[in-house]
Amino acid sequence: MQLPFIRALADGSLTQEQFFFYLQQDVLYLHHYSQIMQMIADRCPLSKDAEQFRRFSTETIKAEQCLQQDLLQNKITIHQQTPSCLLYSAYLYQQLATQPLPVAIASTLACFYVYQQVGEQLLARTDIHVNPYHRWIEAYNCPEYRLDGEIAMSIADRLATQSSAEISQAMLNAFLTAAKMEWQLWHSCWHMDSWAL
Repeated sequence: MQLPFIRALADGSLTQEQFFFYLQQDVLYLHHYSQIMQMIADRCPLSKDAEQFRRFSTETIKAEQCLQQDLLQNKITIHQQTPSCLLYSAYLYQQLATQPLPVAIASTLACFYVYQQVGEQLLARTDIHVNPYHRWIEAYNCPEYRLDGEIAMSIADRLATQSSAEISQAMLNAFLTAAKMEWQLWHSCWHMDSWAL
């Protein structure tokens, strides 16, 4: 919550240029995140878990993408991920390709958990009616988004209890690494970092 990007979101001082830069990167990230959720669904041995991840891949992420596109107000979008955004997407693909399914699932949870926590805390601090970014803040504090996060985390918790101590630790490590990448992405959007070449 101490990140300059998040503090500026909270008090409404974030520039539109920074906000649009972030939204463009998030649109690119969500495209990959949706694909990753679908690939997880394809690997789930239980049909009820597969159904949930398939729903995350379509309904949940589609709702986020529609919000981002609407907030972009038909601005010309960029088509290249920044280094931080690309690193985050690549990390999730790497977990899916090289780790057991519970670890890959754990790596996706930071997106749900961090956004829900940030949305909740920003809403508690912010005079929402005068904040220019109130729609973004409210979106990540709505009951539907919170419920989706709880469902994803409950699946991961169940898998952790069924796994070895080694796998459980790997799940925690994957979640923490992804959470750091969420921080890094916001940090890079604050500075509007891009490729040096």
